[in-house]
Amino acid sequence: MSSTLINVNVLGSGPTGALLALALANAGCKVFLYDPVEQRNIISRNKSYALTHSSRRLLQELDIWNDLSSKLNSFNKLLLADLESNKSLTFTLSDLCSNNSKSLSLGWTIEHKFLMNILFERINNNSYIITKNNNKDMNGSFLTFAADGYNSTTRNKLGIGFINSRYRQACLTAKVLIRNQEKNIAYELFRADGPLALLPIGNNIYQIFLTSSFWKCEYLENISPTNFLDYLSGVLPHGIEPDVLIESPKTFLLNLSLASILSKHKVVLVGESAHCCHPVGGQGLNLCWRDVNTVRNIIINVNKGKIPFKLLPLLYQILRFFDILFVLIFTDTIVRIFSNRVKSIILLRNILLKLLTKVKTFRRIAFKVMTDGPLSILSSH
Repeated sequence: MSSTLINVNVLGSGPTGALLALALANAGCKVFLYDPVEQRNIISRNKSYALTHSSRRLLQELDIWNDLSSKLNSFNKLLLADLESNKSLTFTLSDLCSNNSKSLSLGWTIEHKFLMNILFERINNNSYIITKNNNKDMNGSFLTFAADGYNSTTRNKLGIGFINSRYRQACLTAKVLIRNQEKNIAYELFRADGPLALLPIGNNIYQIFLTSSFWKCEYLENISPTNFLDYLSGVLPHGIEPDVLIESPKTFLLNLSLASILSKHKVVLVGESAHCCHPVGGQGLNLCWRDVNTVRNIIINVNKGKIPFKLLPLLYQILRFFDILFVLIFTDTIVRIFSNRVKSIILLRNILLKLLTKVKTFRRIAFKVMTDGPLSILSSH
């Protein structure tokens, strides 16, 4: 901890804002964390997340990983299948690069309530973080990190342009019990309607992410549990039989978004206030947390005297640009290639899947990009 604390504001205490506050405090800042929503209401949201190795490393560096470990659900297989052509491949532990192989996991899932309980416990016990519900008394001379989400009021007040394209698809989420299913396996299934992901969250319960047209998602949200399970049985591959609906389906709209700049004046945009991508491949939260990691690393170098503090906003924009842009393009391209029945594109998909199946090097590179971010391919490990 630096002997001279840097005072900063953080707006928003969702998963990104909360972790950012902890990362900044760890790096030598006194953090004023603002959110008008009470912590108990933030905790009560029903969500689940897929965590990749880039997130694991950050949580380990912040000494949070061990606290989360009892609530994490590890998966050591990832089945990727094109249901239109009946082609598939399975990523296994052998597809991990050397610096990730010791974890013995391809990835992890965690429920929102467990994650936020632990983050808030750390925040409330950290003397370098002061939480407030009202930002009217916020000191505007401090550098401010806006992590107030997709509809960021901070970004809008600053007049920062926001490139936004709404997908024709929506996403429906639900929790379903699937009996007699192989443990520790996750699924990414491509259909003409849109991707369908199944993430194990423990005790044979899976978080379902089904993308389709808005009207179909809305219809599925309102039918009976029996009819919903029947529909799900009809679209899942043979052998995956949903048995009990644990949590009612909910629908949300999907957007591809990017702020025109990531900072203005003394405000830096972090997480979904700066960007938003399709949930295919579980990239969203991990991309946001790589924003957090970049901010933390810059602050550490500021405290070491290697970087002037005033350069932080500019450095952040430069260091985050490629990763954010690549993930947005990558997820959008995957959705467009795999969400159709055009014969020529199906042929292209078959070639891609065959190449990944036959050539282990390509498979390792592809998985490294998905789990560590595109800049990881520059690493030799």
